[in-house]
Amino acid sequence: MTKFDPSEIPFDVIPPWLEKLLRRLQELEEEVIRLKEEIAELKKQKKRPKIAPSTIEQPKRARDTDRKTRDGQPLLGQRKAKQQTRVIQPDYVPEGSRFQGYQDYTIQELTIQATELTFRCAVWKTPDGKLIRGKLPSQYEGHYGPELITHILQLYHGGGMTQPALLAYLQEQGIKISAGQLDNLLIGNLVPFIEEMESLREAGLQESSHLHADDTGARHQGKNGVCTCISSPYFTYFKSSKSKSRLNFLQMLRGSYQDHVLDEAALNYAFELGVSDPSLEKLEALITDTHSKRFRSGKTWAHFLKKHKIRTKRDIRILSEATTLSSAIFHGLPTDIPIVSDAAGQFDILFIHFYCWIHEERHYRKYIPVTNQERIELNNIRSAIWDLYRTLKDFSQNPSTTNRQAICTQFDTLFNRSGLSEGLDSLLKNTYSRKKGLLQVLNHPDVPLHNNDCERDIRVYVKRRKASGTTRSDAGRQARDAFLSLYKSCAKLDVSFFGYIRDRILQLGEIPPLAHRLIHLARASP
Repeated sequence: MTKFDPSEIPFDVIPPWLEKLLRRLQELEEEVIRLKEEIAELKKQKKRPKIAPSTIEQPKRARDTDRKTRDGQPLLGQRKAKQQTRVIQPDYVPEGSRFQGYQDYTIQELTIQATELTFRCAVWKTPDGKLIRGKLPSQYEGHYGPELITHILQLYHGGGMTQPALLAYLQEQGIKISAGQLDNLLIGNLVPFIEEMESLREAGLQESSHLHADDTGARHQGKNGVCTCISSPYFTYFKSSKSKSRLNFLQMLRGSYQDHVLDEAALNYAFELGVSDPSLEKLEALITDTHSKRFRSGKTWAHFLKKHKIRTKRDIRILSEATTLSSAIFHGLPTDIPIVSDAAGQFDILFIHFYCWIHEERHYRKYIPVTNQERIELNNIRSAIWDLYRTLKDFSQNPSTTNRQAICTQFDTLFNRSGLSEGLDSLLKNTYSRKKGLLQVLNHPDVPLHNNDCERDIRVYVKRRKASGTTRSDAGRQARDAFLSLYKSCAKLDVSFFGYIRDRILQLGEIPPLAHRLIHLARASP
């Protein structure tokens, strides 16, 4: 099938009805290509190759495992190689030869050897008939040692190995372990790590100058779900749930707390989101500037709503969002922290909300023009968007009041216009409606213009999802969220993930709590 080419149209100006037909034709052609690829995949045939652009001239991005600390030193907790020197003499030295010193040749080696420890616990019988037995060292619980558990957690969560591959590797190394035992080691003893993840989240919300937010799919027990990511330059926090929503995002900001707070701020939030007047009036009669109600759990909050005959789903949703946000603020969430996202509605919680320029330009990149004139106009718009983007980057480096007004004028000139085509006019109108979020940098020049940092963070979760698929137990889902959060956070805090896991399991106390490390780095940075 020959793909439609807009350049074949013999005239530039076409009627609106024909423009719609041509656009629909291109959309259907793209859909046919996608369906053909899907059919070929189902039939296990070769798909159309996707050739990526050359990266020969592009500098390589350092991996997390290649990172050094901010002062160039090794990561905190990174193990040092043991030094061993061997002197090698020549096989034959003729008489009269003179010794000229040594020529060093360095080789790095790694030795992994399975070891089976047998503790012979002495048993004594006291005069009164009781048996006393020697106790195992505190770091040994169960039949697998702490060093082995450390390597298992590192290879699975840090190295991205799947459970079958990890099981085969351990058995080939001489470890006697079954699939069920391996599963228990991966999801066992989660509580300390979950608690540290939550304390890291609380410290990150308090100390970070801004937040990033994004989400991706996360199947659980064979059903579709979502994993939401909150991050900053100092931490990353993953949380999986059933579906994406603003209430789910607010519950993440609230953390492990389950209470709801109904106060004046909650009523103002509900009013801004358009809760019905009867519901608002019922609650306003109970709340004053100096009086608020706090509910211990969602169950007591639902009982309160039922008691006051607030039953419409929309009002219940808005009021639940409002009281959850007030609870998060009650427990220390800063109200002036900027949030950078892709303009998704679930992240818009009346805070300082930044929209990602990369996501905004993507709408124009995906747009399919149907005439040569429309193609020219689209290229001009995209070029103007990147010019404006560079101007905003320059402004963030050197802010000034004069530049701020000129940038606003440049934005209006680019997006507040019409008369190009129906499709382009719609895109420009949508971008102009997001002016406040796209130009927040004029008031907060220290916040990034894009959400790339969060997208890079969430990529590690996507890789794990593609490799291992759905989680089957709640403990497995919690383990994935916790260890991937700690893995990415360790990289940002200049801490070796392997060293961190080993320190916590062996109870060495050499690496301080990650929350303390975050606070130290955040307050030491400019």
